[in-house]
Amino acid sequence: MASGGLSIARAPAWTKHNDDFKGMTQDDLAEKVYQIVSGSQMERLGQDYKGDPVMMSYDGFIVVIDPSTTDHGTVYRPKDPLGEFIRLTGQVQDPSLGDGKDGTRTGSQPPGGTGGTQSGKTGAK
Repeated sequence: MASGGLSIARAPAWTKHNDDFKGMTQDDLAEKVYQIVSGSQMERLGQDYKGDPVMMSYDGFIVVIDPSTTDHGTVYRPKDPLGEFIRLTGQVQDPSLGDGKDGTRTGSQPPGGTGGTQSGKTGAK
């Protein structure tokens, strides 16, 4: 597992957003962050106003990577993940997961959604 995921999971995010992580240990959260950042559980990708990466998982976790801080970013699970993603990035549609010009899917990712669990995948409850 990447140290950045561990840093983010053990950072102030664990204390500040602890209610978002019910049933998870810090190691579980670090693994979750790693899976989102590595792309296997990422649903949407964008940038905040500073240009830092913002990711949303299929089950509604938001990860913001901020290399200028000692904890490398934050992670939380808002009640309205898509609304929060849009607030942070200004992106209503996600070009990283959007359809190609000919209407076909680009890449191997499923269509972006609202932070709901991807069909066939289990999400954290």
